[in-house]
Amino acid sequence: MRGARPTCQTMMPGIIAAFAFVVSIFGGIYCKFLEFTDSNNNLTLSFGIWYYQSWGVYDSAVQGTVILETCENYPDGTYCINVSDMSIS
Repeated sequence: MRGARPTCQTMMPGIIAAFAFVVSIFGGIYCKFLEFTDSNNNLTLSFGIWYYQSWGVYDSAVQGTVILETCENYPDGTYCINVSDMSIS
């Protein structure tokens, strides 16, 4: 069959693979993959797959003291915890 058009069924594995690749890139480089906010909306903790959200206070000669929001690597030796075992009071 010369010039046969690909069907949706033959293209589906490639589409799923491309979607998984794009999603994994954003999930891996972004540190706001998962967020927790307190009941008063005063504090939001953000976490990623390999990074977490952090803030740093820096002194700049031009702008004075500035607060920077960054994504930091998790330290070595950190482990996953089971959230269902935690109790919130």
